[in-house]
Amino acid sequence: MRHVRRASGSRFCGQTICAEDVAGHTADRRSIAGRTVVCFPDHREGTARIAPGITRASPLDLYDFPISHSLLVDFVWAGLFAGTYLVLQQYLQEACVLRLAVLSHWVLDWLSHRPDMPLAPGTQSKYGLGIRNSIPLTYAVEGGLGLVGIAVYVHVTRATDHMAVYAFWPVIALLTAIWTGSIGGASPQHIRVVAVGNLMVSAVFAWAYWIDRHRPARL
Repeated sequence: MRHVRRASGSRFCGQTICAEDVAGHTADRRSIAGRTVVCFPDHREGTARIAPGITRASPLDLYDFPISHSLLVDFVWAGLFAGTYLVLQQYLQEACVLRLAVLSHWVLDWLSHRPDMPLAPGTQSKYGLGIRNSIPLTYAVEGGLGLVGIAVYVHVTRATDHMAVYAFWPVIALLTAIWTGSIGGASPQHIRVVAVGNLMVSAVFAWAYWIDRHRPARL
């Protein structure tokens, strides 16, 4: 029988949303509100456990997370996030893109997860293509999407000083190292190790935000 270590703590994961310069900007409007980092609590207490071998790329068994990973509730999160942005910034086109960006959370997880993604809370059917059952496929698909995201960001922004260049690439290198180290490696001893690790990675978002202030949109 596969050994399972149950969670006694909650797990958090950063969901990064990057929607670049989706509407026209005036000369005095430098900031891109669509280039936003959002951190959602990914799992409530008792919803994740360590199950070595459950997929080849990851030992995490995410067995009950309808609030963060069901398609229906993701529609709700997307509407709340985009609606809040629309009220505060009054830019409809950007709000629509942000809504799609939040919804992409379910689509991208559907690609990588084993069949554990519900359509709505309380439903029994679960979905997922299970890319993480293959380590080479995980590297190819997730790494490819990451490269596309980096290329788009570099293309639509410009560095205003040397720090925007020298500080940007170390962040990419650090996140890449964390990602590659998480694939197919040794299983953590407890789910709290995952929680603490994810919270520490979230600190990188402050670094990324500071860099972003030095990389305005190309007008």
